[in-house]
Amino acid sequence: MRIKHSFYESYYLYFVLPCKSDLFNDVKRWIFYKSYASKQGAIRAMNRLKKSNKFYPNEYDLIFKIVWFPFPFASEEKQMIVYSDI
Repeated sequence: MRIKHSFYESYYLYFVLPCKSDLFNDVKRWIFYKSYASKQGAIRAMNRLKKSNKFYPNEYDLIFKIVWFPFPFASEEKQMIVYSDI
């Protein structure tokens, strides 16, 4: 099945550092890393970040997600989570 992509759609890569303290146990603050034109590009960047010791040290358990936006400045109803580590 071929998917016809538009010129304006983008994939955003987010990460979060899970808080393990009692005070901030359920709080997740997603931090935007970079946007990509394809899902495969975002997945490759995520795998690169997981393998690099500079950004992803072993003592941290970063959680990643990839969100698809059909056009810039799309609302939350229009966006779709394509990949999530949770």
